[in-house]
Amino acid sequence: MPLFLEDDVTPTLFVLMASAVWFGCSNVAREIVAERAIFRRERMGSLRPGPYLLSKMLLQGLFIAIQVGILLAILVPGVPLQGGVLPLAGVTLLTGLSAMALGLLLSTLARTELQAIQFVPLAILPQIMLSGILVPIAGKTATLMASLLSKPILLRWAYSAALWVEFASSTKRGQKAAGVGGAKYWERSGFVEDLLRSDLLMIAGLGLACSLVSWWVLARRDRT
Repeated sequence: MPLFLEDDVTPTLFVLMASAVWFGCSNVAREIVAERAIFRRERMGSLRPGPYLLSKMLLQGLFIAIQVGILLAILVPGVPLQGGVLPLAGVTLLTGLSAMALGLLLSTLARTELQAIQFVPLAILPQIMLSGILVPIAGKTATLMASLLSKPILLRWAYSAALWVEFASSTKRGQKAAGVGGAKYWERSGFVEDLLRSDLLMIAGLGLACSLVSWWVLARRDRT
């Protein structure tokens, strides 16, 4: 990855977003599969998949918020961020919550706790490869396959949103990057300055999609 600035923070932003994805996904990978027998027994009563999933999300979402807070408390004093701590914290938290939904989906699909744990790296590695920091996913140098495969990648949109927060034209770092050819890197990574809203919608949408699939699988499992 080219370094356009002496105080380049793009690797830090990537690690921050990747950590949020890892926390969210790994925290809950065993939550549902570990309680499969209990869930089936309670389903014979009044338990429904929707409230069951929601209870998991509320509790684990609190843990993720704490983890994000600790992560930023360590990061902020040592990294010269210019885009604002609160916007970056919001992006990080939303990413962690969406990754939590992905982790719950993996737990729903897994047959055993061991299988759920094995699913996590299989889900995380494509996130890293197709996030835009290693393989071009936009612009003239990107292949059609890489561009298409990156569309449902949570880390791609999270990284793009983090770049927007830190390198917006309103920040000194953003103005400096634009003056030394930074636009080529933004194009390569799929970053466009005025698409923060789209990035956030994609992050939230992917989390919602995973939640709906988890609910559908749990509801359908009762009928088989």
